[in-house]
Amino acid sequence: MFDKRAGPGGVPAHIIPSFRLAREDLAADVARLTKLGVEFRFDANIRSAEELRTQGFDTIFIATGAHKAKDLTLKGKGVRVIHALDFLDVCMREGVETFKTTASGLVVGGGNTACDAVRMATRIPMVQTVLWSYRRTRREMPADTEEFDNALREAAACNRQHTTETTGTAPIVTHSIAPDLENNQQASPLLELSLPELIEPGKVTLRRMHLGEKDRSGRRKPVPSDETFSVACDLLIAAVGEEPDIDFLRLFGVEVDGNGRPRVDSTTLEACPGVFVG
Repeated sequence: MFDKRAGPGGVPAHIIPSFRLAREDLAADVARLTKLGVEFRFDANIRSAEELRTQGFDTIFIATGAHKAKDLTLKGKGVRVIHALDFLDVCMREGVETFKTTASGLVVGGGNTACDAVRMATRIPMVQTVLWSYRRTRREMPADTEEFDNALREAAACNRQHTTETTGTAPIVTHSIAPDLENNQQASPLLELSLPELIEPGKVTLRRMHLGEKDRSGRRKPVPSDETFSVACDLLIAAVGEEPDIDFLRLFGVEVDGNGRPRVDSTTLEACPGVFVG
């Protein structure tokens, strides 16, 4: 097994926070693989199938997953913007203290990665508030229910603690979707039906959305309204999805479809002779 990192485990070991996935469990999995005869080769930068074939490998299985973060379209500047995968990676490698100058965090997205980012953001030493924006409602969120509940509870506790200790009001600049968030310490940190569109020093402006007809995912499509509101923010963490690295797949002769997904045999997962993707 070739891995570009210095140790085994991939995303579970290096991105998913240890408070969600015990590293002892991962170590046990690696130990089982080693016992079965799997050889790990770390710090590997494999760039083609031919490179492996010259080393004597005639069957290749690409299991790199969808690790390339999608971009969130934003106008303006003045707020630090970081992909959730990068944020979690830095926190796991260097500690949350790396972001200790953050006072107000905003996480954007509705999946498990967003949940992890919310929970990690509440652990930043000096953070005062952590808000969470999603362009649909919580009913359409793809996140696991347990992960969503944990993230929402921890963000609410973080915000309640700091608003009680300081001014008694949440750091909202103008109108908010959350019920009476300007004056209610118990308000939810989740800003449903919202999408950030403009960043300026110390704040983010979000577009209020509403739900239209169902799209290809089977969920109702978020449609922009004419209304906006702003929240205080000096760190925006984008968790709006991941996708496979198309350029990497093509280096191995793998074709991709219009959605950037590898074309494989549905039964064998073979993408091209001797190369499998899963």
